[in-house]
Amino acid sequence: MSIVQTMTQSNFQDALKNDSNFSYDGTEALYNYYEEYSEDMGTPFEFDAVAIRMDWSEYDSLAEAYKDYAYEVTDDMTDEDIIAYFEDNTTLIELDNGHVLLMTY
Repeated sequence: MSIVQTMTQSNFQDALKNDSNFSYDGTEALYNYYEEYSEDMGTPFEFDAVAIRMDWSEYDSLAEAYKDYAYEVTDDMTDEDIIAYFEDNTTLIELDNGHVLLMTY
């Protein structure tokens, strides 16, 4: 037997904001990501706040995310270079506030 709860965007965001470093924009983007994922797969998404917190990190900038993976940002690198790198290796979500969400890999 399982218990299913339909979550509103507000419930989703509140659950992720507790004990996490996600911004409001970050939780909104994650809600939209999982909602679209669920629709594309044709199956409900089973919410697990702990798993989401472990799977994703929010960074203040692309450069910060790139540096966190022990890579030095050089003067000749553009944001497009960093985006291309992450898109080749994981899922990247750019936020309107300049932050980025990166699925841990």
